[in-house]
Amino acid sequence: MRNFRKFFFFLILFCYVIQLNAQKNNELGIHFGLMANSLVSNANLDGSGSFDGKGAFVLGVKYVRNISNHFSFETGIGYSENKIKIIPAPGLGLVPSEKTIQLVSLPILGNFSFSRNFYLNGGILMDLEIYHSNIQSTHKQSGIGVYLGVGGQYNIERFTLKLIPFVQRHAIIPFEHEKYQQHLTEVGITLVLGYQF
Repeated sequence: MRNFRKFFFFLILFCYVIQLNAQKNNELGIHFGLMANSLVSNANLDGSGSFDGKGAFVLGVKYVRNISNHFSFETGIGYSENKIKIIPAPGLGLVPSEKTIQLVSLPILGNFSFSRNFYLNGGILMDLEIYHSNIQSTHKQSGIGVYLGVGGQYNIERFTLKLIPFVQRHAIIPFEHEKYQQHLTEVGITLVLGYQF
């Protein structure tokens, strides 16, 4: 129930931001991306199991509000699925297994355009992991993460096509802290189809 309240809060905040800025200089888009992933810890623990990233995808909706010719604010909501192979510690006789980490993310980003077709963007992610079991060996990824990307865009009248290589790390500030916190880290590329209004 607690996770549902957090998700509901993020959704209301997202809708409120869009309603406040429903004027000119707006862009609404859908996005899809593919990512390489890894699950890294703050410490290297000898004799423990390991994690092998098996890839991920993300899809969602983005909203961009242009503040000036060079700066814009970006938010949205996204859903991602990350496949992680869990390799148990040696000598225990356990077999490797695969886990799916599912996240709902609300990015709060700033975009800086350094030319007509290229820009940098970065900021924070508010993440909520869904369907996390207390008996699994991965740490919960709900919390605040970071995002950095470099985008290229092409405009055709009111439509925008963007290609954004990016890197992001989750649970930099986790909602539930673990002693040796694991951070889901992704490097990927996103395709965005947007409409300006």
